[in-house]
Amino acid sequence: MKKNSSNPFFEYWDEAPHEWSSLLSEKIKSGVCDLSVPILWGVHEQSPGMSDFSKQSRLRIEKLLSISQELGVRVEIILGFPFHPQCFPAWISEESLREDIPHVFWQGVPPYFAKLSVPSPRASKVKEGFLSFLDDLIPILSLYIAPEGPITK
Repeated sequence: MKKNSSNPFFEYWDEAPHEWSSLLSEKIKSGVCDLSVPILWGVHEQSPGMSDFSKQSRLRIEKLLSISQELGVRVEIILGFPFHPQCFPAWISEESLREDIPHVFWQGVPPYFAKLSVPSPRASKVKEGFLSFLDDLIPILSLYIAPEGPITK
């Protein structure tokens, strides 16, 4: 199934890095010049406190931002806990303090009135882990903030 090139969201971790340039070029041709890029904690941190932004090729944030800059694509970074199954690392899934959220928002497909239990952002293990993740990520992102770089938000 071909992905929608006019969709402004770019889930880089699901794409082969050698295809990023051509995928972004397709988005530009379809009229997208503002890209929304979620950076998911669960994608980048397989072990507590061990963030990976460059070792695995599919996680190379700087490469993605450099390509975006070369192509003239503006980038909005999405941080936090967007409704995506990989927003939390697997190692945090056993957190006992949980929140119930509507299932339709998490999976994007109803069953109506269903709910899903996820780790609570209020739990100290979640809060401390996520803040540590941000401590690792923010210095990288700060190098690519407009006007010198592609990050606009």
